[in-house]
Amino acid sequence: MSTMDAAVAEAIRAPRTTLDAMLESWERRRVAVSVFWTLLVAAYVGIGTWRLVRYSGLPGEALPGQLVAGVVAVAAVALGRRLPVPAVVAAVVALLVEGIVSAPVLTSVPAVLVAYGLARRASARTALAGLVALEAAVVGSVLVAGVSTPVAILTPTTLALAVAAACGLLVRWRRAGLAERDRRLRAELAEAALRRDVDRLATRVAVATELHDSVGHALTAVVSLARGALAALETDPASAREALTLIEETAQVGLDRTRVVVRRLQEQQEPSEAAPGDADDVARLVDRVRGTGREVSLTGPGHLTDPLVVAVVREALTNALRYADPAGPVAVSVESAGGRTEVRVTSRLVAAGVAVREPESTRQGLASLAVRVRAAQGTFSAGAVDGCWVVAASVPGPAVLPAEVVR
Repeated sequence: MSTMDAAVAEAIRAPRTTLDAMLESWERRRVAVSVFWTLLVAAYVGIGTWRLVRYSGLPGEALPGQLVAGVVAVAAVALGRRLPVPAVVAAVVALLVEGIVSAPVLTSVPAVLVAYGLARRASARTALAGLVALEAAVVGSVLVAGVSTPVAILTPTTLALAVAAACGLLVRWRRAGLAERDRRLRAELAEAALRRDVDRLATRVAVATELHDSVGHALTAVVSLARGALAALETDPASAREALTLIEETAQVGLDRTRVVVRRLQEQQEPSEAAPGDADDVARLVDRVRGTGREVSLTGPGHLTDPLVVAVVREALTNALRYADPAGPVAVSVESAGGRTEVRVTSRLVAAGVAVREPESTRQGLASLAVRVRAAQGTFSAGAVDGCWVVAASVPGPAVLPAEVVR
């Protein structure tokens, strides 16, 4: 049994009453229940026929007819659970045959059981017609038999038929309610399981996207620093050594970041959750890009560690390293006001006269970042404005941490 099936079974089992459990047990053992009632009625009819012959003075010529009525009545009970309409026909025949040979005494009990099965299984119209047929057969058999006190037979038999039909309807109503509740529970559990799967997948995609953004930024910075170190290796060894030191630090940051994100992925944490080793902030990102020789200005506080703010600045600076004019300045602006944080990163594109081309990562990094920002009830835009590539985002909530946690 799968985990979901076990959860469904447990959810269904708890609210069950003793009667519900008994009815369900009968439903699972239909053949056994039918055999039980058939054998019980057969014993009742057999013993009753023997008593009529031995103690009630049933004429010998009436015995074959009584036996026929008894066999047909037993057949009616056997058919009752699976074929209610043929069972009603058989019960009517048994009642009339017994009325002809004696009086409808023995076949009344099988008729009551057939009435229960009819109300339990058949449609409302069929059940009503079957009950009318059974009652008419009882009345007809009493009239044919010429019973001196017909009320003594009609009254209890009619009452028993009504009670049996009412019980059948109640059980039918209860079973239908349980089936509907079970169907609803299964649907709710299936929907909850699907929602968990979707959330888990979305979390994994978001964490993987964050890994792509952070490691991609670190690798881009390493490539730019390595180029600078190679260019200065012969003419300015001190600058080359400084660039190599920055490469080491940047690579270590990327490695630490990878470990953190992998741990999140294993633990299925949300990307926005704080995790040990998640040390990136806006100031570190700006310093790292400055180390590559780019001119980067920062307006606003630098010690910002809000995940979305850091992600926006990181992706924008990565695109600036890859696609912006190497000689052009990069401006990073972060402002917190009115319960929101406004982020804007501007970098100059290619020289004038060359067609403006959107960064390729817009289809991946910026696009996924836009989804994250908008999912957090923020706004996001990225595009070319007056020869510059502008990434702007508005994130709910202030992004400045308390002084005691600012590093």
